[in-house]
Amino acid sequence: MATAAVEARAADLLDRLDVCGLASGLNSFDLYSKDVREPFRNMCAKIADGILEASIALTKGANPQVQAAVQAVKQTTATQRDAQLGRLDAALLQLAKALDDSTQESSRIDALEALISYLQAARMLAAKPPPAAPAPPAAAPAAQLPAAAEPAVSAADLADAKQVCRGLRELAGSLGVPAEVVAGSSGKDALGGPLLSAAVERARTLLAQLPATYADPLLPRTSLNESQCSVLREVDAALKDEYTLRRRMLLERVAVTLQSFMWSGRLVEKGTRGDVEGLVAGVKA
Repeated sequence: MATAAVEARAADLLDRLDVCGLASGLNSFDLYSKDVREPFRNMCAKIADGILEASIALTKGANPQVQAAVQAVKQTTATQRDAQLGRLDAALLQLAKALDDSTQESSRIDALEALISYLQAARMLAAKPPPAAPAPPAAAPAAQLPAAAEPAVSAADLADAKQVCRGLRELAGSLGVPAEVVAGSSGKDALGGPLLSAAVERARTLLAQLPATYADPLLPRTSLNESQCSVLREVDAALKDEYTLRRRMLLERVAVTLQSFMWSGRLVEKGTRGDVEGLVAGVKA
């Protein structure tokens, strides 16, 4: 059974995929379960294509290991049968490993987080500024100098770009910046372009609407003695236990309901029995 932390990660990952235009037909359950529905397979194939394109652009050539890992992902996304039995998840983990030998990813959501981070960061680093207007012709031809080589992208630069990309996206989402602004600022211009400008303007608007005492604590800690703080901690723990139990009960009911559908012959006729089995396994994971 998925934990609340895994579900929160899946929801966050789904938002990131949506920003990149890769979330069509997906739900957060697809990102951590063993299900291999067609929307999930399509998303994996698009991520693999995007990573290969970005990798070639960054390294000025094709990396054989990345190429082979991308091909493995594409092969396991062809059909549901190809993707089942953990084959697609294994291919995703192998692609993450090909991009970073030191990776410690071990699950589907781990691999997807690493891959989408690489893709977003690579797009930022590979984005090119708009071409400058042509210069007026010189009076006399000057000696043509060789073009300066583009600096290589280091691992540190890529890691920094990942953090910047994630931070900007989270900041914009928290402030309520329109999704189209976020999606349109995925390149290097995001640092000084419409995304950051929109986030700053939105923050100023929100701050102006808040009362002067908004940041003051509702119940200053210094106003409570140790006994009162202890009671509040006990109440907090009891509420967490209560709602954790309720959530488990709801998931168990979902699993039982899904299992009841397994008795229907229509699943075999329509070829969707594997989808239901994947849903049941994901709920119980």
